[in-house]
Formats: sequence, structure tokens, C-alpha cells
Amino acid sequence: MKKMVLYILAILFVCSCSNDFELNREWKSIPIVYGLLNTADTAQYLRIEKAFLDESTSALEIAQRPDSLYFENPEVRLINESTGESFLLERVDGNSEGYVRDTGVFAQAPNYLYKIKSDVLFPGNPSSYAGETFSLSLKRNESLPEVTASTTIVGEPMINSVDNISFQYNTISEITWLPDPNAVLFDAKLKLNYLEQLNGGDFESKSLLWSLASNIEERTVEVPGIDFYTFMASNIEEDPTAVRLFLNVELIILSGGIEIQEFLNVAQANLGITSSQDIPAYTNLSEGRGLFSSRHRFQRDPVVLANTTLDSLTEGQFTKHLNFVP
Repeated sequence: MKKMVLYILAILFVCSCSNDFELNREWKSIPIVYGLLNTADTAQYLRIEKAFLDESTSALEIAQRPDSLYFENPEVRLINESTGESFLLERVDGNSEGYVRDTGVFAQAPNYLYKIKSDVLFPGNPSSYAGETFSLSLKRNESLPEVTASTTIVGEPMINSVDNISFQYNTISEITWLPDPNAVLFDAKLKLNYLEQLNGGDFESKSLLWSLASNIEERTVEVPGIDFYTFMASNIEEDPTAVRLFLNVELIILSGGIEIQEFLNVAQANLGITSSQDIPAYTNLSEGRGLFSSRHRFQRDPVVLANTTLDSLTEGQFTKHLNFVP
């Protein structure tokens, strides 16, 4: 999903800089919104900015002016449509929250985001909110219309319990999940955890994140067993002093709502080699451009590798030089 999110942000940047906006009047009031609700997170953050094109000033120059990027004292709310309860979001500086804005054309500071704690928005059991509709309300000032959007909360998938994971050179393993009904797009990853000792020092915890599939609509990923060993060999540096002990594997499924799928489909529709390369417009806001949707990050409890896989990791042709021990 990180790849999915980064791609969405890149497309939103292009859209915000597009010259097909009609900006002759009130160009500063065009909202750009990015927000993905996730019940598995401890807090929810929304990025709310405004289009910054001007016929008389370079967009690159305006992008460095914070007062040209942000609305002044907007009212940002999330509404639970089932209960009618409305929640006011707090404006925070993302740089102080651990979400430092990347260097680039936009001013890095301040980096305003709109925040609400998840235990306030989703009190009780967060998973019980799957399938409920939440709406966004953005009020800029009294003379401009309210900006709205809505999404259905994505819940966690169901995955069969297993005691171990096996990778054999000449076989294909399948990872299958039963998704929440509101999830339509998926990333599948494996987090590979091991201990490493170098030059006789202390053992340190190490992890590799293996992306199996990104932005897929299928509920199954086929993994050739040999790919596990070639991935390990390509991502762990050979060191004759190393001693390594494989610990376990964690399965991560990232699920996205229908709005994310529609956004990516529209963006990709005109990016082929024979296309005009113009980014098509997509938004599910009542005004402006942006994306308001839901996602979910599910991480299953760690499981160990099968003994046959551990043997191949230790003695096999692709990984024996990595010095894993039984």
C-alpha cells in the first residue's frame, strides 16, 4: 500500500499543478484533499491544501509560500453517517508528528495536517466500524460552499491459520485471503525476520520487507518457491564473519476502498506509450480535486519457516553463503 499511496500522492501533485483549472477567479479557494481512513492506525491524518496556480506568478514560486498552500482557519470535520456524530479535526504540523514533508517544490514548513485520534473517531472496537460510512466536511469560510466527500470503512481480511510457511525450489506457494466486502484493491507483503551477528559481536534483529504484489484486485498471490531464496540472496550482504538465525515470517495485507481503485484506474487510463500523457481528472470531492477513501493494514502473527525451507536456506545453492544456521 505504501507504493499505492506514493503513486496517489504523485498523481495528486500533478493534478494540483494542472493548467486545466479555471483559475481566473477565486483560484485560492480550490481545495486539494488527500485522506485515507484506517481503523488500524492510532490516529487519522488528512492533508488539505489549495490549488496555487496564478497567471501572473510561477507555480514553483507560489509553492514555496505557505500562505498560498493552506486555507486560513478552515473547519474540518468527519461525520459518522450511522450515528450523525460529528468530529472536529485539529490542525497540527506534520513535521512535529513524525511526518516530515519531503524536500521539493512545496514549502516544507509548516506542514499542516488535520488530525483526530482513532480512539475518538472509532471508540470501542475499531473493527466494528467496517462497512460504516464516514463523510468529510470542509468549510473554508461563510461565502464559499462546503466541500464534502464520503467513504465506506474497509475492514480486515480473513486468513486461514497456518503453523509454518514452506518454500520449495520447484513449487509454487499460494497466499489467499478473504477480503472485507468493501476492499477492492490489495498489496501483499512478507516481513522476513532474522538475527545477525557480525565479527563475534552481539546479535541484532534484522528484517526484510518482501513485496509480493501491489495494486492487485485478486485475492490470491502465487509465489514461486525459488523466489524466496533469490530475494534473500539479493538483499543480504555476504559477510564471512556473519552468523544468521532466521526467526519468523509476518504476512501483511494492505486493502484499499473503491475510491482508491477508481483513482488509480482513471490515472493509469491515459498513461500508455500511445497516450497524450495528460493526467485525467479524478476526484470524489463535491468541489476541487482529491481523494477521500479508506484502507486497512492487516498484519498476521508471525509464523516460522518449515524445516525443509530452513535446510534449503542454510545449505542451498542460492543462500548458503549467507551463513544462516539451523
